[in-house]
Amino acid sequence: MSRWSRRRFLGTSAAALCAGCTGSDEPAVLSGSSRELAETPTIPPPGPGLLPFGQPIDVGSIDDGRDAADGSPLFVAEARAWLVAVDPADVEALLADLDDRLHDGLRVGLLALSQRCPHLGCRVPFCESSGWFECPCHGSRYTLHGEHRAGPGPRGMDAHPILIDADRVLVDAGTVIDGPALGSVVVDRPAAGPHCVEPAER
Repeated sequence: MSRWSRRRFLGTSAAALCAGCTGSDEPAVLSGSSRELAETPTIPPPGPGLLPFGQPIDVGSIDDGRDAADGSPLFVAEARAWLVAVDPADVEALLADLDDRLHDGLRVGLLALSQRCPHLGCRVPFCESSGWFECPCHGSRYTLHGEHRAGPGPRGMDAHPILIDADRVLVDAGTVIDGPALGSVVVDRPAAGPHCVEPAER
């Protein structure tokens, strides 16, 4: 059975999503269901023989990666990143706008986004109901491709290059590429439904 089998994915705790956050701002209000935030699919942590964080992480074949990330991004624990399946209709626009180092991944329909919010470094979960990434700490919201749409984030979500070796997908977790600038609208697609996180009231 493929290592991508969803039955092997581990849930994460919503209570731990903002561990280590700092700053004086009040936390965001979680408005989505706890299930949407707590049951984040992940790839199991590395076992013997897998490379440590900072080295390219082999996350499977191209076909397995696209199939597994289709619909809902997958959290790759060993790379501390989200693997996103890119709609073929969006590839050309993203190639024209995003850093050249992301192009190999985009050409095979994949994008790897850092788990860290560029605001204060909280881990950003994926909200199933909205189809966006939403930070539980201060309410920043990012589209499926990491573009900033709301909240105090200074830019879009940072990304990691995807390297292709034969038919294998390797996430270069040691290289971090700054996310899209504020106001960037490469793929203009609204949220699919209710948000999981609302910005804190001032």
